[in-house]
Amino acid sequence: WPLDQPQDREFEVAGMPNNAGKGYVDYVLWGDDGKPLGLVEAKRTRRDPRVGQQQARLYADCLERQFGQRPVIFYSNGYEHWLWDDTRYPPRAVQGFYKKAELELAIQRRVRASRWPRARSISPSSSVTTRRAPSGASPKPSSATTTARRWW
Repeated sequence: WPLDQPQDREFEVAGMPNNAGKGYVDYVLWGDDGKPLGLVEAKRTRRDPRVGQQQARLYADCLERQFGQRPVIFYSNGYEHWLWDDTRYPPRAVQGFYKKAELELAIQRRVRASRWPRARSISPSSSVTTRRAPSGASPKPSSATTTARRWW
């Protein structure tokens, strides 16, 4: 990431929960379409980078409202780097920052996943779960099926 454009560093966002209602994202990693792919909350080298987690989430909220795309969150002290795709996964330590193509792929996967219903939100139909066994059906397996040996 070259970070050589004015909008790459100290990018001003509106909607922060402070008196001014403004904040400044340390670094924004932009896509070719002008939307944020990622953001970096940088802390001093002696500080635990995780102290910036909540602040980074607030910046992601602001960028999402402004651009219609939620960036992947990084927070770092220069030695430790954390990645947080907060809509899908918990934070995790990483060795470095993702490349542009990797961030684009992460966001594409997030968008694709949001189009499909989540498996945990689907419950079986009561017509299936409350069915009675057919008449004449044995209540338990026969001894022939429980003692049979497998030949494969």
